[in-house]
Amino acid sequence: SGSGIDFDTRLRRRRQMGVRDGWMTWDSQGGGDPPPELWNRVDGGGVAAVALQETRAHAPTGWGKKNVVFSSLGTPQQAGVALVIPAWVFTKLGAKVESTEQKTIEGRCISISLPLLLPEEKTPRRLVITNVYRPVNASEKPEFDAKFKETIREWGIGEGDIHICLGDFNGTLSPLDQLGGGQSVTDPGLASISSELSLVDAIRKAHPEKRLATRRGYANQRWRRIDYIFHQIPSGTHVKTLGVRFIPSRSDHHYVVGAF
Repeated sequence: SGSGIDFDTRLRRRRQMGVRDGWMTWDSQGGGDPPPELWNRVDGGGVAAVALQETRAHAPTGWGKKNVVFSSLGTPQQAGVALVIPAWVFTKLGAKVESTEQKTIEGRCISISLPLLLPEEKTPRRLVITNVYRPVNASEKPEFDAKFKETIREWGIGEGDIHICLGDFNGTLSPLDQLGGGQSVTDPGLASISSELSLVDAIRKAHPEKRLATRRGYANQRWRRIDYIFHQIPSGTHVKTLGVRFIPSRSDHHYVVGAF
């Protein structure tokens, strides 16, 4: 960001000011409860939402009373996706958990909608939060991509609404999203999702020219950035991308944390 302040310090200062708006995504590779280091960062960094992919930690029990879990699973043998929203988010928004609207794609996507009243505004906007685990196999991507775009369009997200879309998209948008040798391969399906749904790559916006990666391939050991935080934010609001941080984890994916 060019501010000279490291990302963790920025999050900590914003929390001390009462601002808690970080977003985290992580592919847990079939894990259950997220490890302590993740929750330490959530509790200590003021993260407003955690998107988990390939997770079996889908039930509200065991998570404590501080968080609300929305999830979508496939078959009992498959891990799915979960959105973990701290209870303070609902309190701050004046929203009821039981009134939260949801849309799902079995085991692959969970999307929720909440009212959002920004400072000095009288009319609430719509806040949509979406967690995605896009298929790995190229043959499955076109069908999923079409269904995903249809699902998001069903929300009728308007020009004044905000959409935060994050997760494991199993594809890259740019040669800058790949580290190491070999041919650079970008994903036209992912580019289509970004373009057609007006989703801005928050990570690339924060680091326009930097090579970045979140996961190392098993075969060629080449690193790629396949975990993304996208957003659709109306112009003229005070919301902007402040920074993104990649944090090593016990999974083969890094945690990705963004602040707006």
